[in-house]
Amino acid sequence: HVFKVANRLFADLRSHRQMQTCIISGESGAGKTETCKLIVQQLTYINSLVCGDDGKLARDISAKLQQMNPLMEAFGNAKTTLNDNSSRFGKYIQLYLNPENSFRLCGASVNHYLLEKSRVTQQCPGEHNYHIFYFILAGLSHDVVKRFHIHTASQHSYLRNNPDCQDHVKSTACSDGFNHLVESMTLLGMHKDTQLDIFRLVGAVLLIGNLDFGDGEIAYCNPVSAKAIDAARALAVEPALLCKSLNARTTVLKGEIISSAYSPHKAQDCRDAAARAIYGRLFDHVMS
Repeated sequence: HVFKVANRLFADLRSHRQMQTCIISGESGAGKTETCKLIVQQLTYINSLVCGDDGKLARDISAKLQQMNPLMEAFGNAKTTLNDNSSRFGKYIQLYLNPENSFRLCGASVNHYLLEKSRVTQQCPGEHNYHIFYFILAGLSHDVVKRFHIHTASQHSYLRNNPDCQDHVKSTACSDGFNHLVESMTLLGMHKDTQLDIFRLVGAVLLIGNLDFGDGEIAYCNPVSAKAIDAARALAVEPALLCKSLNARTTVLKGEIISSAYSPHKAQDCRDAAARAIYGRLFDHVMS
């Protein structure tokens, strides 16, 4: 039983005075995410019992970890064919206990690795992109959506691979998920302006995916087009600079600047790579 495993971890830690590790593995949909939550919950519960009245810190740390769950799941989880809330990244949680003070819980950290960034730009049939993209379309006010120049799900190439994307955005799961996310971000101390900046960058990823490069032999993203202007505004860069960086590769050789034009297909690959990189950096930021 999961609680028995947690009890054994804490007992071995106290008796052997050595670090303990629990690896949670299994196929998609087996319950790894929920099992992790339960083990952390049980460990902090045992610690608060052992520490008596001084267990308030353990309970506070447990509450903080619980508050992080909606944030981690919004940015790192997605619907797959096997699981509606599948974690698409690795998670390493460390609990710090003081051996000089009855092994009281004194801190915690969450590290992540191997985010499936390819999902940002392409999903398998029947699967969705990360929850956060649907959450912002479902939860942001009309004024904010208009300010960010984002559209309905079916108008974004990174979301319309799945034919039910529009119905999914309208579901209560997305609106409730957005509300839980905002509550989590607020409890973790994120200012409202910071939250909006994060949502703006999520929208920027969607807008980058709508950029096109024509049908000729040489890629051309028009810097005066509405798509380029909207994407550049969301990224806080000049449209001409954004288009230039996607239309061609620029290298410096012995002080000489050499520009090599991309084909439309190569430019699309460059665009998608940029979108994945931005989302990866954003994920690192919200998890830090």
